[in-house]
Amino acid sequence: MVIDKYIAIIIVTVNMSLEYALINDTSWQSQTEWQTPDTPFMSFAFWQALTDTRAIGEQAGWLPIFILVHRVTGATNSADSEDNTDTLVDSTAKNTLQPVAVMPVFIKGHHRGEFVFDHAWAEAYARYGVDYYPRLVTSAPYTPITGQRIWLAKGETLNEDIFRTAIAGIDDIAQQVGASSWHGLFVTPNLASIATTSMPTEIDVELAIAAQESGVESAAIELPIFERQGCQFLWQNKDLLNDRKPFTDFDAFLMTLKAKKRKTIRLSAVKLLSRTLVASASAAMLLAMLIGKPFIIVM
Repeated sequence: MVIDKYIAIIIVTVNMSLEYALINDTSWQSQTEWQTPDTPFMSFAFWQALTDTRAIGEQAGWLPIFILVHRVTGATNSADSEDNTDTLVDSTAKNTLQPVAVMPVFIKGHHRGEFVFDHAWAEAYARYGVDYYPRLVTSAPYTPITGQRIWLAKGETLNEDIFRTAIAGIDDIAQQVGASSWHGLFVTPNLASIATTSMPTEIDVELAIAAQESGVESAAIELPIFERQGCQFLWQNKDLLNDRKPFTDFDAFLMTLKAKKRKTIRLSAVKLLSRTLVASASAAMLLAMLIGKPFIIVM
């Protein structure tokens, strides 16, 4: 799938103060200072590692597009635009475009690596003769960890205007590639709340459809965002036999298990070590901690 057409498409949306651009690279990272993410899985270093190892990209079926939200801060002149290298400038309107937020969106032809099982959705689409793929996904790839899914510039707070601008970008991508839907996976409660309250409800959609059928309205109908709830079992570093204090090391955790389980876990670590070339000292140290034996670093 060719994605060159997504580069630097800028459209005024939501209100006159926000715009978005669709970008297929990470050049936006240097355009301003960004807040530190709430999990390492949204760090720039992690995403660069995903790119370098080809865990994401067209060949992996995770085709990334970044929706860059700008704030229009007013008119400027050409001299100012030449001096300000950190701020984008719309050469036509002579407006300064200050980066505010970025939402990653993947164009996917499968649902692998998401830890969300939507086979029923795919089967339902197939029964009605409708294509479920491609679909759009916003997530931290291969990571079922709840966290923020929008990078924010320093000093910015996620709000409905920013989210609706990002949604307009999602709708743009969906129309260009014929995507069936957008899925935000393992998002924070704050983002989920903003998403559901900033978009129409089912009742709003029903009223809009009725208005169209009666000829009162002819505008396109905005669809609601549905919140899908799941159940996760999360391990916490708390020793229930020792006043819920953190375990001092991995062996202390293993000692709370039955002998058979301890042996199984250690054997699994040994098998992993025998099949994998350890590429970093930190990974080797982790394996050594698991099996309680010296480690070998292969550089």
